[in-house]
Amino acid sequence: MNQNVAIGIVVVLALLAGGYLWYQNQGALPLVEEAREAPSETPPSSTAITQGIEGSWRSSADPKFTRSFGAGGTVTDRYEGQADVTGHYELDGDHVPAQVKSLAGSAPVLAIEYPEEAQFFLVTKLTATELELLRVGTTETLRFTRM
Repeated sequence: MNQNVAIGIVVVLALLAGGYLWYQNQGALPLVEEAREAPSETPPSSTAITQGIEGSWRSSADPKFTRSFGAGGTVTDRYEGQADVTGHYELDGDHVPAQVKSLAGSAPVLAIEYPEEAQFFLVTKLTATELELLRVGTTETLRFTRM
C-alpha cells in the first residue's frame, strides 16, 4: 500500500471520528431555553418563587441531603453526618453574571451564594410539595420534596 494512501485513510478516519464526537456533544450542554421547553408545565413566576420557596426541602435523589430556604434570604444545606453549609439566596439579584442572565433569557434566576462558591438555577417547578431546580447552562436538575 502506498504511504500517501495510508496517510489519507488515517486523516479521513480522524476527521470522521472528530466529527462524530463534535456531533454527539452538541446536545451535552443545551441552552437553557431548550431545556426549559421540555416540561409541559409553565415555569413559576418570580412572585410564585418568592412566596413559595421558603421552607425545608429533601432531595429526591438523596434523602440525606436537605436544603432550607429561610426568611431574609438565608439558605442552609444539610447532609447527614456533615456540618451545615449556610449561604444567601436571592432571585434575579445583582450578583448574577451577565453570561448566566443571557443563558436564562427572561426566566428568573435563583442565585445561591455560599462562602466557597455561587450556584445559579432556574426554578422549573414549584408546588406546595415539589421543587425542581435546573442548574443554568447544564441539564442537571435537582428535585426536592417539602419536609
